[in-house]
Amino acid sequence: MKAADRGTRRRALLSEIRMDDIVHDGWGTAMGWWFSIAGELARRGDGPPDHWEYSPGAMGIPDPEPDSYSDEIVASYPSATLTEVGNLLERYTRALHHAGRSY
Repeated sequence: MKAADRGTRRRALLSEIRMDDIVHDGWGTAMGWWFSIAGELARRGDGPPDHWEYSPGAMGIPDPEPDSYSDEIVASYPSATLTEVGNLLERYTRALHHAGRSY
C-alpha cells in the first residue's frame, strides 16, 4: 500500500472522529472511537498493541456485527490505519487525563 493511500485513509478516519462530539466531550469521543478500533482489531486477530492495555471485557471479543456508528465506520478501514489512528487516540486520551479532562 502506498504511503499516500495510508495517509488519505488516516485523515478520512480522523475526519469522522472530529465530526463526532470531540470539541465538547473530547474524552468520551476519543474513548468511544478508541474502543471501537481496539475491538475491531481484536476481532480480526490483528492486535490491538499491548501498550493500549485493551481487554475485551466480560462478553469477550466483539461480534462481527457493528453495534454503533463508530463500529460500522471502523470496520471499513484496514488494520494498519486503525492501529495508526488508535495510537493517536491513545496519546490524546493520555494528554486529556494528565490535563484533568478525563472522567
